[in-house]
Amino acid sequence: MTTEDRMTELEIKFSHQEAALETLQELVYQHEKTIQRLDAVVARMSKRLGALMQGEGPDIGPANEPPPHY
Repeated sequence: MTTEDRMTELEIKFSHQEAALETLQELVYQHEKTIQRLDAVVARMSKRLGALMQGEGPDIGPANEPPPHY
């Protein structure tokens, strides 16, 4: 194998690695956006649950009360 062949092979490998890295960077970016969105949802749900536990939420009635049609 000549030096030129080796250089060509290295350039091809480098190109593949560069493409793979770009794909991974995009994937990490998308995952970060998803994590941020889920963090916001969890924060809202936690705040809402805390309010419900303090009795500040909508009146949902007693847990053991039978439905009105009984």
